[in-house]
Amino acid sequence: MIRETFNVVEPDRNAVCSNAPRTFLNENSCVFSNATTACAAGSYDPFKSLRTKLWVDVSPQSIRGIYTITGNGANEATTRYVYAVNGLRIHQDPSVTTPCQRFTFSRWVPISCTGVAANVDATVHSIFAKLLFVSKDSNALLRDVNNNATTTCPTQFANLVGFEVQDEGGKCWKNVHPDHLNVYDFTYWTRLDTHPGNSRYRNPIKEFAVAGNTTLLFPSWHGMDRWSLNKKKFGYVGRLGDKVDYYSLP
Repeated sequence: MIRETFNVVEPDRNAVCSNAPRTFLNENSCVFSNATTACAAGSYDPFKSLRTKLWVDVSPQSIRGIYTITGNGANEATTRYVYAVNGLRIHQDPSVTTPCQRFTFSRWVPISCTGVAANVDATVHSIFAKLLFVSKDSNALLRDVNNNATTTCPTQFANLVGFEVQDEGGKCWKNVHPDHLNVYDFTYWTRLDTHPGNSRYRNPIKEFAVAGNTTLLFPSWHGMDRWSLNKKKFGYVGRLGDKVDYYSLP
């Protein structure tokens, strides 16, 4: 509201606000102001400890809404390009922590049972069949599990990734890249000087949003090091299908 009503020519038309109600204790010092220190929520709560949680669904609708409300591509100074990422290849990313490593998280997606799970080493299968079944992760699109099992994987399977498991409830899962369906603000990569594929004539990162998509498909011809080295530059929103606190958004 303060931004929308800002008027440098006629400041009396600006919206004003205060951080506290006027009382007999502060009536001599309490004044309305359009200063950011008065109107910014963080000015009285720098650690965000007093704010009521405002939960936002990390969904295709909210991802698209961010793009639309921040400029819809017409305003390049403000438009945010937010996507869920897909197409990350776990077999080709040496930076990934493998599921069998103790006390580390791995990501799984539900799949139709194909019988392939029966080919996995019995010990490995038993470990993750239980971990997936008892997991408290409520995300409907994916499941992250912490390998805190008392049994360890046989040494020869320590680096096994991308395998399928049928959990103790009969549901089947496939191990995927730990960033699969993570949602990020990819605006950094839309700049001409940050992504080698961008030019004055084409911007492949923007093209996903322009086409109405909310998922960024990582190209199969890109090395996975391009992802592992650059992902820290993107603002992390959450996992697709999660609920996140509005005030935690990047």
